[in-house]
Amino acid sequence: MRYMMTVKDLGSGEEHELPADTVTRDAHAPGQSCAGRVPLLPLGFRPREAVFFVHSDRFPNLRGKWLQVCGARFVLYRRVAQCLMQVPASSDRAWTEVVSERRRPGLSFLAAKLLIAGRWRPRLPRDPSAALASKASAELHALFAANATCPSVQRDLHAIFSFYSHFN
Repeated sequence: MRYMMTVKDLGSGEEHELPADTVTRDAHAPGQSCAGRVPLLPLGFRPREAVFFVHSDRFPNLRGKWLQVCGARFVLYRRVAQCLMQVPASSDRAWTEVVSERRRPGLSFLAAKLLIAGRWRPRLPRDPSAALASKASAELHALFAANATCPSVQRDLHAIFSFYSHFN
């Protein structure tokens, strides 16, 4: 989660969104020198009416401009690795192997464990038809596809398809 602040450029009237940890310094009155010690403060500590400058190289376009806080909000974000394992197609035989528990890769994704143990484990032995197995594997696939960026899903995908590839 990240706390973002909306600031207004007092010269142009443009609004910018900056992280609350952006380093700022107090604005001095026109004609006044800012020589000496100027207090530095994270943007998140600035009150709405305060006028300040950005004192950070991360935002060179705002350096030296008079700014004022307009608003704030929380932003939920995830840093997603570039090398996420893709969810294989629902027609892949490994999904059926996992749902029917012929292969047990040791899942860590709780929703998948509950789906298999609660819904499909009791039903599949009573009705071992291909249609039901296909429906179960499609449902498991959909669950993994909807949560593909979740770390436990990524671990399980790796476990299922690495484990499964040894037996093909």
